Parts: sequence; C-alpha cells; structure tokens
Amino acid sequence: MEKTVTKTAKTVEEAVELALQELGVEKDQATVEVVEEDKGFLGLGKKEATVRVTADVEEDEEDDEE
Repeated sequence: MEKTVTKTAKTVEEAVELALQELGVEKDQATVEVVEEDKGFLGLGKKEATVRVTADVEEDEEDDEE
C-alpha cells in the first residue's frame, strides 16, 4: 500500500528523516518532494522545511482487523 507523509522541521534533512522513520523505510525506498525549503538569510525570515515523502509500506495487521 502506498502511503504519503508530510513533515516539517528546521532542515530538509531533518524533515525527511522524520518522515522516513514514520513510514519505516529507507530513503532509497521512498520518493521525496520538497514542498518548502528552509531558507533565510542570517536567521532573518527563516522558515522551516516541509517535505512530502511517499513509499510503499506493508499494512499493519491492526488496520486489517478494522
């Protein structure tokens, strides 16, 4: 089953890592789309990074019981 997770963090790398952990996959098993990058100049106007990560994951047995 394909699942998509959107995460926000201080950097793109941190956001990707959070999403991969939630999905339980490695980076090479997922598609990463950067929605918004962590940009700013000397800390001024800095925004957090947002990524959307999609991967094929196995369904949990709990999901099957519902």
